[in-house]
Amino acid sequence: MSIDQITRGHVIANCLEGRCTVQQAALRLNLSRRRVQQLKKAFKRKGFSSNAAWQQSASLCKRRPRKEIEQRLLALRSDPALSKSNFLHFHE
Repeated sequence: MSIDQITRGHVIANCLEGRCTVQQAALRLNLSRRRVQQLKKAFKRKGFSSNAAWQQSASLCKRRPRKEIEQRLLALRSDPALSKSNFLHFHE
């Protein structure tokens, strides 16, 4: 477990115990208030292990798509009917 994960767990635990507000925790962790509330909820349900799970799931979201999906998207993009569309539509 990294120092960042331990710090995150400590700050969320302090927030749950009433030692700091959600706003203070958000500033300390450089997160939104909504994200701190989500972490508090997960921390209540799963305990400290939820902190590590969140960190892992966040890195999974940043993975690049597989090459075949990328190629299919580029093929769609070259279709004349879709050539003038905004590429942001393909982001999902």
